Amino acid sequence: MPTDTGDGNSAEIHFLPTTSEFQFNSAAPASDGVHGGNEGLVVTFIRWCDLVRERSPRTLDSYRYVLGHLVRWLEHRSVTGVSRHDLELFVLRGRPRGGTPSSATKRREIAVLRSFYGWLWEEGYTNQHLARGLHGPKAKGRDPKPIPDDVWKQMWLFDWPAEVRVILGLAYFGGLRRAEIWNLTVDQLSVDRLDNFERKGGGSHGLPLGVILDIYERSDLLQPLLVDRRLLTDAIVELQTGCDGSAWVAPYRRTAQDPEALNKRLTTWCHRAGVERFTPHQCRHSAATNLARGGLPPHLIMEVLNHSSLDVTMRYVRTSGYALYEWVLRTNAVRKAP
Repeated sequence: MPTDTGDGNSAEIHFLPTTSEFQFNSAAPASDGVHGGNEGLVVTFIRWCDLVRERSPRTLDSYRYVLGHLVRWLEHRSVTGVSRHDLELFVLRGRPRGGTPSSATKRREIAVLRSFYGWLWEEGYTNQHLARGLHGPKAKGRDPKPIPDDVWKQMWLFDWPAEVRVILGLAYFGGLRRAEIWNLTVDQLSVDRLDNFERKGGGSHGLPLGVILDIYERSDLLQPLLVDRRLLTDAIVELQTGCDGSAWVAPYRRTAQDPEALNKRLTTWCHRAGVERFTPHQCRHSAATNLARGGLPPHLIMEVLNHSSLDVTMRYVRTSGYALYEWVLRTNAVRKAP
């Protein structure tokens, strides 16, 4: 779709048939330093998200996908000349395969539109935040869903190969996200910490794995879930010994590019161990809940899980059913201490 940049140069936006992502090409920027038209604004916004906000590649791909569809849906209209009603119609638009978008899809697209139009407003391209009033459907099932203790113990004690045990341990004890595990390489692992691995939202951070395992070992409530830290640390050493440092930790990473494949593998592993199926994200809920059970303050749990706020962390923590019992145990332990 050719576009006039306003300076005699032409630009073209290419929609890829498989993902509907777009790539923007132009011989030269316009005089104001920004490529002309809707496509140019989108590209400048994504570049800003990448260089200034350090968003992850997966987040940038989501922005390209949604905003690419917005540009195509608007046709010849400007992204700066729409109303909130127009954006609502865009979110509710029909999909190529028919039917209506799911609630999760609506919320995701609204989040992208809010970010994009917030940037347009702050940069002076619009005189108001055109997407501020957009509201998606209420999220369902947001209560934390940690893995039941008996299910985890049976899963953890199964005879797993090293790479599977490391993935399970990093997800359950370390609270790593699915994509973070998917992009992890062997040389970023050690028995004490993980270093310089990419976290959601961009940037690289360390994870004090050894300290987390210490918390489990020192807690009468959590130690049965760990059993023996050597189950995990020996698996890490075995993986490091048997693999090149640049190898992916996820065993099927070379053949499947989407981290959602890890969900399918985990389903298979649950079936093999004879336990009720759980998801990688439930492991993060378990990590938050268990660290709270071990007495770690909420602001430190937020740091471990790489959350943006305490509100998010507290949504992950489930202490009901444990709270009073565990408070009594901790109080008695303090009273009996010499």
